[in-house]
Amino acid sequence: MSRSKTSIIRNAHFPFLELKDGRIHEAAKGNYSTRAHSHEEISIGFLELGSSRIRCRSLDLDMDVNQAILIPPRTVHLCEPHDESRFSFKMLGIDSDWFSTAFDTDPLTLLPQVVVLGQEALACKTSFFNMIPQFEDALQAETESILFLEYLLFNVFGGSSSSGADILPIGDAAAENDIEMMRVKVFVDENFTESIRLETLAGLCRISQYSVLRRFKQAFKLTPHAYILNQRINLAKQMLLSGEAVARVAVDCGFFDQSHFIKTFRQFVGVAPQAYKG
Repeated sequence: MSRSKTSIIRNAHFPFLELKDGRIHEAAKGNYSTRAHSHEEISIGFLELGSSRIRCRSLDLDMDVNQAILIPPRTVHLCEPHDESRFSFKMLGIDSDWFSTAFDTDPLTLLPQVVVLGQEALACKTSFFNMIPQFEDALQAETESILFLEYLLFNVFGGSSSSGADILPIGDAAAENDIEMMRVKVFVDENFTESIRLETLAGLCRISQYSVLRRFKQAFKLTPHAYILNQRINLAKQMLLSGEAVARVAVDCGFFDQSHFIKTFRQFVGVAPQAYKG
């Protein structure tokens, strides 16, 4: 009896992304769409076992193992594996409205294409996919998703759209003397113990989430998420040395539970909070 298994991986902190994991046992028939169809979301497929013909718009695209395909929203396509008993894939779905806002780019201008994934791209893909169920807050999820998609669209898929323009906006303002990013930094410094979204930071300057992420990192050498964690840990160190209990420090510094705080503190300081406290 042939069997197949497909799972959908999501994270409650980031509803704009889902990962479809089509794994095989004895045969994979049924763990992929067998009728021509389209999605409202952007889809990026990764072939991990076997080979397939992808009919996409008027194109017939051949895919092999360790290749990826970019499928724009509302693009009719059909996957036809050459051997259903040896076929396994992952499909990343990205909400089109979120992408449009985050990158200030119309997803309908993306071009369907198949590319070969080198070792760096494969490692980056594996790392990001493993990260999805472990996102601990919305800002981390947005940051890692934008960085991964930037890498894919620029470095892997070539960075151009149907209009011939760059997929993502480039040429941000110089980091030095960036008054808008100073405004963002002041806001973060005053609110880093609260839950902050990239959308909120972008709204301070009326720019996209992608732009605020890129420009903030240029200006301060850290993403907003990393900067916020750094500020929280610095505050936590002061509170611990003043005698505050670990549980109280975790709450007051903006961590959603004590285990999250302890894990992050170890990553930044190298020892557990209790050991640091002495």
